[in-house]
Amino acid sequence: MDNDKFSLALPLSSSSTPSGSVDVPSDGAIVIVGANGSGKTRLGTWIESKYGAKAHRISAQKSLQMPEFAITSSVDRAMKKLLYGHQDADIGSREGNRWQRKPNTNLLNDYQSLVEYLSLTITLSQEDTRTQPLVLPTD
Repeated sequence: MDNDKFSLALPLSSSSTPSGSVDVPSDGAIVIVGANGSGKTRLGTWIESKYGAKAHRISAQKSLQMPEFAITSSVDRAMKKLLYGHQDADIGSREGNRWQRKPNTNLLNDYQSLVEYLSLTITLSQEDTRTQPLVLPTD
């Protein structure tokens, strides 16, 4: 995310006519913790769909496969692959590419994409003394 503060407005109830909302201010990550079946994934899906490019949901990582090596490309392509599920995708195709049109149930294994992105940004930061943070694009 950019350096601006981010406020997440959550509805107080699941009824069709919300009676209000609660703001969750953040200038970094928001972590949601709860028991199995409590709705963490559904809430994350709702947040991601409501806030678009301002939100990036990290799956529970139920079935990680550690890559033996990272295939490198450009930082931009690696970032798009991590954020949207394909190196040539954008925010509009995130649900189809990254979540296979099943944002609540698809088992995501994006560790390879994460390793690729991190290896490129670490290499660049070592070559160029400036840090290259992951900056989410805005709508």
